[in-house]
Amino acid sequence: MSEAYKRASAQRAGAAPRSVQSVAKDFRLHYARYKASRLRAPGMGAFHDFVLAAPWIAKTARKSGRRAFGNAEKEIFMEWAPIQQNWEHFKIIARVRWGRISADEFDLIGGRREQLLAQIEEVYRVSATMAQSQLESWQAEQREPQPGVA
Repeated sequence: MSEAYKRASAQRAGAAPRSVQSVAKDFRLHYARYKASRLRAPGMGAFHDFVLAAPWIAKTARKSGRRAFGNAEKEIFMEWAPIQQNWEHFKIIARVRWGRISADEFDLIGGRREQLLAQIEEVYRVSATMAQSQLESWQAEQREPQPGVA
């Protein structure tokens, strides 16, 4: 590097280059403050710091039909036929999910998927693809009703 380049870069920085001693002194000062702020209980080592710094480790994957890292492949766990057969059970769950749709409209839907899609589009004023994705994610969360359970 040329001498002129060094001078120009030092002027741009606004100050002369720092000495090694001043850098070391600042490091010691800041490291001491850092250590004091990170006091741990006895027996808690670096792994404890790691766990505290990475809260996402304990999170499970989404419970919908999507994979944890992306939704390229949507898996539908339940077919629509059992939902249509047990509509009295599933319309209560659907009513919780889409509360703006009235109970009378759910009775008129009668378990027909296309009718439910049309109602979601109309009442919530969303596109057909958005209504389709909402219905797919709801359908993926559903399970067969247990016998003897309401």
